[in-house]
Amino acid sequence: MQTSIGEKEFFELGVEFTQQLKTLSQELGVTLFMTLFTAFSTLLYRYSGQEDYLLAHQLPTATGVK
Repeated sequence: MQTSIGEKEFFELGVEFTQQLKTLSQELGVTLFMTLFTAFSTLLYRYSGQEDYLLAHQLPTATGVK
């Protein structure tokens, strides 16, 4: 049975590595979030061995929309 229950894992990236990721993101024309999301998706694929899986994120809700 599949569920959407998960856990949180907190970690920090080094300043130099973070700058390298930001530079890569700019060169590719994407956000840092998309770069990290894609890297995490790739890791899930490689470690799970499954070609099909669902990876989602929650978008922040708009507030004060006029």
